[in-house]
Amino acid sequence: MKLPKKKKSERQLLEKELDKLWSKCVLTRDKYKCQYCRQEGNNPHHIFSRSNKNTRWDLENGITLCVSHHTFNSNFSAHLAPRNWWIWLEEKRGKKWVDQLEQRANISAKGLDLQAIKIYLTQILNKLI
Repeated sequence: MKLPKKKKSERQLLEKELDKLWSKCVLTRDKYKCQYCRQEGNNPHHIFSRSNKNTRWDLENGITLCVSHHTFNSNFSAHLAPRNWWIWLEEKRGKKWVDQLEQRANISAKGLDLQAIKIYLTQILNKLI
């Protein structure tokens, strides 16, 4: 017997909406191009995990990758070859930039105003389109 799905809270629904907005912003900003190989890309990748709420919807924490460079390429993939990925990212963006993003990722996200983030991401997306 299948159990009924648990109803999502308003906050969970808003977080899901923000995830979609963030993804659309990252893809649009990067012109749907993998930032590694410049081929078509439709995989927005979080540089620091989505579990870090302080940078989960931070556009600097996102980068567009193709399927291969996001998950499938064993020589260079954000998930399968993370060491090579981090070396490339530091060369592309600079170690200082990566360190600053990591510091933001590790700050507590208590009290995040999700409605303000929604407004911000919507404004950014409208400018990008």
